[in-house]
Amino acid sequence: MLKITLPVRSAVLSAYQAVIDEHAVSKRDIWLERQVTLSPEQKLTPVVIAVWDSGVDTELFASQLWKNEQETADGQDEDGNGFVDDVHGIAYDLDYQRTTGLLHPLTDLKAEVAEVTRYMKGFMDLQAALETSEAAAVRARLSELRGEAVKQFIEDLGLFGNYCHGTHVAGIALAGNPAARLLTVRISFDYRVIPQCPTVELARREADAERAIVAYLRQHGARVVNMSWGGDRKSVENALEKNGVGANAEERARLAREIYGIQREGLYEALKSAPDILFICAAGNADNDVEFDEMIPAGFDLPNLLVVGAVDQAGAPTSFTSFGKTVQVYACGFEVDSYIPGGQRMRLSGTSMAAPNVANLAAKLLALDPTLKPGQIIDLIKKGADKAEGTRPMLLINPRKTVELIHK
Repeated sequence: MLKITLPVRSAVLSAYQAVIDEHAVSKRDIWLERQVTLSPEQKLTPVVIAVWDSGVDTELFASQLWKNEQETADGQDEDGNGFVDDVHGIAYDLDYQRTTGLLHPLTDLKAEVAEVTRYMKGFMDLQAALETSEAAAVRARLSELRGEAVKQFIEDLGLFGNYCHGTHVAGIALAGNPAARLLTVRISFDYRVIPQCPTVELARREADAERAIVAYLRQHGARVVNMSWGGDRKSVENALEKNGVGANAEERARLAREIYGIQREGLYEALKSAPDILFICAAGNADNDVEFDEMIPAGFDLPNLLVVGAVDQAGAPTSFTSFGKTVQVYACGFEVDSYIPGGQRMRLSGTSMAAPNVANLAAKLLALDPTLKPGQIIDLIKKGADKAEGTRPMLLINPRKTVELIHK
């Protein structure tokens, strides 16, 4: 390495870059021409759209918030439903206990906010296996760190990502729809290198929480729910291993199967119990088959669930998008512009960004025709979509064509 490779490193990189530049293709953005923006003059019907995610900076969407008229933000539970201060939504902590605050707290953040903001896009690009200048900057920063500083840098970025994720998703879901009313459901994702240890008890609390969340959404008239998250059995097994649980791999696999089974059944039954709500979820960013790898909820086959994969600005599959027979439509999940807490805008990538593009379309359809049922909305979105041929056939959403269908 020292004698042969490093002395010619610059020349080799220069030669590679010349080849890349020679074959660079500038892709046309197909999404702007497909957009639909509604206006109050269209006599829209308000539609409650829930963002079930890591929390939202609701101050950014003050004119589009759903409000529980029976509750005030005073530390009390005026309506007696078990949730304190649920004026604009509800929240759960990492242990699936009810809590308050619709924006994920930053109390454990060690770095300055400006520092993590600078690197967050690159960190998410790395997670999606995207080769961007921002991802390269994160790699460079990691190469400068040693020991505990590496762990702290990664955990700070993970925490800040949770802080920003739901707000970014909400901005996409609400755009161009003055009739949308945002109801926030905040859940907590672990960001630590050694994650919380999965247990049967915790899985049961998670399942109970998901049933309570869906019951809350039904009670308060949610019509569309965006879920840009998911899980799988392998992740449970990995978390057990990181926590040193189990005498061997076979024992961990058995326990992981039990825990995952509780999680899967709880979420499946919760979504199934609300046939009048359209749930829209992200396929995942693992370039895998969601059914084969037992992804939840992306692997569910339910009539009121629409699973969304990600394509780029030109409609080509991203390198990261998961797929499978339950993935029915694809939307832009590459460099999607939206808000992060505080009002700054940032371009982020992932099926997490593709799903709310579809939720946005579904909510617009309901604003125009509130009589539509989940199955009818799914049919309209698929009928208005464009077929894209490739290694696997895809339906690319086309909001403009889909909206035109309800006027015919």
